[in-house]
Amino acid sequence: MEKSSSDNYIFFLKLSPKLPSWYFTMSTIFSHFNIKLLPITLADLSKINANSGKMQYIISLTPDMASYQVFSRFREKYLDFALKNNRFCLFDISSFGKIDLAYKIEKKKTYFYFQLPLEIGRICASITEAYFHHANDHQIWPGGRKSKLPTSTGVN
Repeated sequence: MEKSSSDNYIFFLKLSPKLPSWYFTMSTIFSHFNIKLLPITLADLSKINANSGKMQYIISLTPDMASYQVFSRFREKYLDFALKNNRFCLFDISSFGKIDLAYKIEKKKTYFYFQLPLEIGRICASITEAYFHHANDHQIWPGGRKSKLPTSTGVN
């Protein structure tokens, strides 16, 4: 079962008042895969997740020191806790190293790291693949996970 195209969206963290040029390029590329890239502020992201029970997918782009400092403060206040509790799947595109928490959450496949400089098309293809793979893995079969056979009553 595949997600419908109206459900396919990824949030793009807006770490400065102005959107970076990468956002527009990524949005165009993702539109070819029927994924909407939605810019969102840090305050709005914490409000959306509090009202939604499902996992949210977010992209963080930190190419410079100013955006890295904003991202680090948000991580300390809220994001690290949300990542530990599987509320987010973070696609971290950064000129800096992985976050401190990476070794714990990479195993859960809720953190994907992309070291800059890297080709934007390659990043978008990797994110799209991980997004659809992750979304399909987390669908729950309505009958449960284990099959149950009726017990034998001993009647011949």
